[in-house]
Amino acid sequence: MIVFFCQVLSGVLRLKETLTHLMWGVTIELLRVTELFIDQCEAGEGESKRRDVGECIPVLKPVPGCRLPDDHRTVAGPPQVEILPIPTLQRLLAAQLPNTKLKLLRIPFHATWRQSLADFQ
Repeated sequence: MIVFFCQVLSGVLRLKETLTHLMWGVTIELLRVTELFIDQCEAGEGESKRRDVGECIPVLKPVPGCRLPDDHRTVAGPPQVEILPIPTLQRLLAAQLPNTKLKLLRIPFHATWRQSLADFQ
């Protein structure tokens, strides 16, 4: 899944000259699994630092089209993974795709098949 997000993000950014609409669905289940992953990494490192992680996705480093500030998490060990907050993803896409109408959805997996461009209004 981590490789998938990196590939999708890279592919989307290559379409910046022609892409007019982008609707990206992130499942609630993925957000929960990512939160558990972060909790496990923090427990292994003995960190007590906690932040709102319920709205993040894992992306392989380097994140395509993005130079993240130092306060974003990098999970050590091969391969290196960046924990990318959804609002940061939204800003990254808006900056890289200024002529594209964007919509990021947080939806349960079972509802993904019901989404369509008709919902873009």
